[in-house]
Amino acid sequence: MTPSTVERYLRLGLQLGRHVDGMVDAYYGPPELAAAVDAEPPVDPRALVSATETLLDELEDGWLRDQVVGLRTYAGVLAGESGSYADEVEGCYGVRPNHTDEAVFAAAHERLEELLPGDGPLAERYERWQDSTRVPTEQIERTVAAVVEEARAWTRRLVELPEGEGIALEIVRDKP
Repeated sequence: MTPSTVERYLRLGLQLGRHVDGMVDAYYGPPELAAAVDAEPPVDPRALVSATETLLDELEDGWLRDQVVGLRTYAGVLAGESGSYADEVEGCYGVRPNHTDEAVFAAAHERLEELLPGDGPLAERYERWQDSTRVPTEQIERTVAAVVEEARAWTRRLVELPEGEGIALEIVRDKP
């Protein structure tokens, strides 16, 4: 039996992730697929380029094709293909970066100077403002739990939630 399109996409992403730590930041697919890819030696980036191109030929425009274009782009980078930074960004993220004139940033700094209260350098005032808007670390879990409960209450007014439905919160540190 040949692998499905989705399985091939997942496999390609996991295979590419073997070359770039953190590329796959979350995986919720079949655990046996991830285990199989982990058990295999890393696939040569040129083979990943070929596999992504084959899959691209079969896909219509849409979200999945855009994801595979990103995989193709980065597999090409790993395979040593040369291209511009703008081409790489566009291939991976679907947007082309444009140069922004320094005058735009200067104007934004001037506006921040007007808006941020207090004395001292702009950077220090901005940091004080950011600190004043952060939820203290020790309150994050309780705050998020309250937001989740409020969202569930709103949802219950619209639809019936399944029996046993729930969410588990876990505070994660030092990871993206």
